[in-house]
Amino acid sequence: MKTQNTLYLAIGALLGAAIYFTINFTSVPLIATAVPLAFAAIAVLLNNHFEKTKSLSPTKSVNAVMIGVLIKLLFSALIIAGLIVLKKESKYASAGLVFLTYIIYSVLLIKSALKIENSK
Repeated sequence: MKTQNTLYLAIGALLGAAIYFTINFTSVPLIATAVPLAFAAIAVLLNNHFEKTKSLSPTKSVNAVMIGVLIKLLFSALIIAGLIVLKKESKYASAGLVFLTYIIYSVLLIKSALKIENSK
């Protein structure tokens, strides 16, 4: 497994555990512990797609990154809506949790996209 994919899965597991152990303080639904793992799975799939397009052309590579960010944004909106329907009193905590997870995975994807490999 690629190190980037391992990093995505490790961060997903750590965030999921952190959410699980802070549920009593934030009143976030228990299902929210799966949100970082779902983001990790999406990030692994998008990273594999990005790695394939990286060798084709710069335009396809940029398009793959932007589509990845868009997919994660739309997924975030659906998850926030679902968590708000499940537990309205924790809407701010749920939205913050999902948005923070979205930011972390988007920064990691963009950071891996900006790595310039030395070809000598």
